[in-house]
Amino acid sequence: MWYKTELMGQILTSESAKRMIDYVSPIYGKSRIGLWLFQIIGLELDDVKEICDDIYDQIFVSRATWSLPYWEKAYEITPLPDQTIEQRRQQIQQRRVKKALNPARFEKILSSLSGVEAKIVENTGKNTFQVIFYGTVNNYDEVLRRIEQLKPAHLICDVRISEVSESETDIDYAIVSSSCEHSSVIISEV
Repeated sequence: MWYKTELMGQILTSESAKRMIDYVSPIYGKSRIGLWLFQIIGLELDDVKEICDDIYDQIFVSRATWSLPYWEKAYEITPLPDQTIEQRRQQIQQRRVKKALNPARFEKILSSLSGVEAKIVENTGKNTFQVIFYGTVNNYDEVLRRIEQLKPAHLICDVRISEVSESETDIDYAIVSSSCEHSSVIISEV
């Protein structure tokens, strides 16, 4: 406040009211009714500012409180009942971190998910790469869903499964090909 009266010191407790009084004539510094109006309006503006600051804080995981369930829903996280707010924030932040997905890392992820060796072959066509699995993939639909989730959106994925089955009399080789649209066809059989 650039000017202050004793009456203003008694009535004005709101920070917004103290800022507003600077924009009006000094004559209001002696008006009880005017000062009380500024005080009431100031209290409401203080509440609005507090609400806006709180909403702004919810945008950032590190400061979020009541918006944590929304963050957890977005990242498909089910919190444990005994987790603290800090632990929940940390869990969300770990999911938000994007790690580089190079072919070697992609192969490791797919190998661990499918349980068989996976190999990535890049540039098999325009914006296309191949994923070759060496063995039987039991959770094929889940693997395809995960590939679609991890791969860059502009690339087309061609999934092939190379199965080798040995019997007592002969050895059969089959290459099964599919795209991420969940269709598969046997390309060749020897």
